[in-house]
Amino acid sequence: MPRHVVSPLARQDIKGIYKYIARDNPVAARQLRARIVEKLRLIGHNPEFGEPCEELQPGLRFTLVGNYVIYYLPEQTRVAIVRVLHGARDRDQLL
Repeated sequence: MPRHVVSPLARQDIKGIYKYIARDNPVAARQLRARIVEKLRLIGHNPEFGEPCEELQPGLRFTLVGNYVIYYLPEQTRVAIVRVLHGARDRDQLL
């Protein structure tokens, strides 16, 4: 059983981040994507890793990868990855 499940929106976020960065620097895009994937694995093994973000949604947590924020919900049997957003984006509107 997977320890984390990436929502369709989060999957779309990761693809969008990769495509945006790859236009100018494909190597940097691959490196960032690898860092995001590694952080997702870490979250899956240790759901309490990030910081609480209760003001947006009960149980919601977040962690950073460079300028990007991974929002996730620890559940009983898995961790649901909700979104992966640039830190400058309006999280209140996007979550």
